[in-house]
Amino acid sequence: MNPRAWTAALLGAALPFEGCTIEWKEGSGATARMGRVQAERVDELPLPIAQGGALHGRDLAGDVEVRVEEGSTASAPRLRARWRGWGDDAAAAQQALDAARIEVTGDAASVEIRPIAPEARDGFGARADLELVVPAALSLDFVASIGDLVVHGPCATASLDTRYGDVRVDAIDGDVRARSASGDLDLSAVGGAVDAETSYGDVTVRACRGATVRAQSASGDVAVSEGGAARYVLGSRYGDVTLRGGSGELEADTASGRIAVDRFTGSVRARDSYGAIDLAGVFSSVDASTSSGDVSLRLEGIDGELRGITLDSKYGDVELVACVDLAGRVTAATRYGEVRFELPATSVRREQDGARVEAKLGEGDTPIRLATASGDVRVMKGGR
Repeated sequence: MNPRAWTAALLGAALPFEGCTIEWKEGSGATARMGRVQAERVDELPLPIAQGGALHGRDLAGDVEVRVEEGSTASAPRLRARWRGWGDDAAAAQQALDAARIEVTGDAASVEIRPIAPEARDGFGARADLELVVPAALSLDFVASIGDLVVHGPCATASLDTRYGDVRVDAIDGDVRARSASGDLDLSAVGGAVDAETSYGDVTVRACRGATVRAQSASGDVAVSEGGAARYVLGSRYGDVTLRGGSGELEADTASGRIAVDRFTGSVRARDSYGAIDLAGVFSSVDASTSSGDVSLRLEGIDGELRGITLDSKYGDVELVACVDLAGRVTAATRYGEVRFELPATSVRREQDGARVEAKLGEGDTPIRLATASGDVRVMKGGR
C-alpha cells in the first residue's frame, strides 16, 4: 500500500532480512506487525485473457495495479506477483514463501486470479502485490481483504472492493462500483454509472458522464466535478460535500460539514445538520435546509420553469442573490434577526418589527420561502 516501501525483489529468489521487526500502516491507521524475518520472490505469469473478456480477482491481499496496453506495440497479457513471506526466523519466512502461489483459471473469455498463501497469523504468512498488463475493453471484478486497487483503462466496466485500501480508477467506458471499508476512492473519466462508497476516507469523482453518480462517505469529504447530465446522490456523515459543474438532479446530505454547489444546472435538494450550504448556478428548484449554519443561494438563471425555492436555517443567516428573471411570491422571515429585502417588487408587505416580508415579484405564483429561527434574511439583486 502507499505508505510502504519495500526493497527490490529478485526473480525466483528469497531474500531474508534478519534482526528487525517490520511494521506498516493499514488504510484504517492500524499497525500490523510481521515476523522478524522477511523473504521475497517475484513470479511472472501469462494471462490467457482476450480483449473484451472478464477478469476476476478473488482473495486478494496486497496492492493490485492494472494497466491497459493497446495497439500494435501492446505486449501479451501478463501478471507480475511480488511475494513477501515472513516469519520469526529465516526457515519460517521461506516456508511461508514456498507455500505461496498464484492460481490462474479460465479461458480467453473469462479468467480468475486467486493468490494461494498460508493464512497470516502469529508473525507468519505471505502476501503478494500484483501488477497486471491487460488488453482493452475488459470487465474487471476484484475483491481484496487489504491493499490498494488501481486501474488505468480503458476498460469496459469495473467492480472493485477492498476492506483496507484505496481505490483509484480512470478511463472506464461503462459502469464503476467502488467500495472500501477504510480508504480513499478516486474515480475519473467514467462513461457509465458511478457507485462509490467508503466508510473512512474521501471520495473524489471527476469527468464522469454516466446517468447516475452516487458518492458516499461515512467519515470523509465527497467532491464531484466536471460531470455531465446525471442524477447525483452525494453524502457524508462527517465531511464536506462539493459539486462543481454538471446538470440534472442533485441530492446532497451531510450530518457535519459544508455543502457547496457551483456551476450546476437543474434541481437541488440539500440537507445539513451542522454546517453551511452555499449554492450557485442555474436552477429549476432549490430546497436547502440546515440545523446550524448559513444558507446562501446565488441564482444565476432559471432552468426551464422555476418550481420553487426554499432556504431554511434554524441557527444561521439566509441569503438569496436573485437573477433578473426571478418571479414569484416571496416570504422572508426570522424570529431573532432582521429581514433585508432589496428587490423591485409589484407589492411588498412588511411587518413593523422587520422580521417578516411578503412580496410579489413579476408574474407568476412560484413559492419562494426564506426562513431562519435565529439570524438575518437577505434578498438581494444579482446579475443576468
